[in-house]
Amino acid sequence: LNAWLEKEKNTIVKKTFNYEIAIGRIWLSYNESSPVFLMKTAAKSIAASSKEAKSDFSHYEFFVGDKDVLRWGVSNKITQKHKESVAKDTMCRLIVSHLTSKNVFGDDLLYLPACRSGLNLLYKEAVGEYASRDSFMESGDNDSLPPAKKLGLTKPFWDYMLFLMQYKEDDDNERKNKSLISFVEKEILKGGHIISKNDEIQYITEDGLKLPLHVSSSMVNEISPIRLLLSSRNRIKNIFYDEIETSQHPKTQLQLARLLNRLVNAGFKMFVSTHSDTMAAAISNLVTLSFCENKLEKAKELGYEEADLLKEDCIHAYQFEKVDGKTVVVELEKF
Repeated sequence: LNAWLEKEKNTIVKKTFNYEIAIGRIWLSYNESSPVFLMKTAAKSIAASSKEAKSDFSHYEFFVGDKDVLRWGVSNKITQKHKESVAKDTMCRLIVSHLTSKNVFGDDLLYLPACRSGLNLLYKEAVGEYASRDSFMESGDNDSLPPAKKLGLTKPFWDYMLFLMQYKEDDDNERKNKSLISFVEKEILKGGHIISKNDEIQYITEDGLKLPLHVSSSMVNEISPIRLLLSSRNRIKNIFYDEIETSQHPKTQLQLARLLNRLVNAGFKMFVSTHSDTMAAAISNLVTLSFCENKLEKAKELGYEEADLLKEDCIHAYQFEKVDGKTVVVELEKF
């Protein structure tokens, strides 16, 4: 897997950033608590019907931990050399996808960029400009992402704008995330969202005033993607939340820390970056509170609720440090 990552790193970076950026290494290291991967092959004969000749298939499997398994088969009619090469490449891609998202196609992962306010106001024009061309569904070659490339965007930015463009409410998902949505609206947004008849996302103030996003505050624009995500037909569970504190008052940052814990407890995987000491301290304090003695009593004294405390010790913190002109990511000790 690491040999594959070393070989494919430049392609991965180019597809993600739409630009050739020199990087050092991409690799995975393992310790005793890491998942164990097992791969095996088994030749099987499969007959579609009694009248048809049997076709041989080789089946490749990999296991993540002791529960999850993904299988992939390839016909033995392909040359042995080509078959093994295709199998190794596909298995590595599946493993990497499985590590970053339970959906191997990546549909349940969304990146929330730091400039959410600007993209919220411009996504229709940007996506519409490309959609107006006949090549909207153009696939391009393996090294390009036509929509992002032609608009000068990275893939995560393009994916975010597509999420907004294709957003549709889902009643089941909204009911499932009812408590999270209520917390966002009451404790952070101080209002709600609706979709107007012309599919425009609008913000509703506590006293019922309806405002389109382009005349709402930057705070509302920055938080609105989370509110939309919780009611979207896209069942997104992996969220990359870049600069979560953008345009947020220090008091609101404290509420965002509570929201993060509630999202994690609900099964969301959160990847969060911040430049704010207030935000970092709020997260750190809640993590510490979650695993201290008499946590429920202390939480009540400090004005928190049981839902604000992490159920599992599943958080890791990292700091980006400059070393010899390069960026090194260092994991920080907890507690």
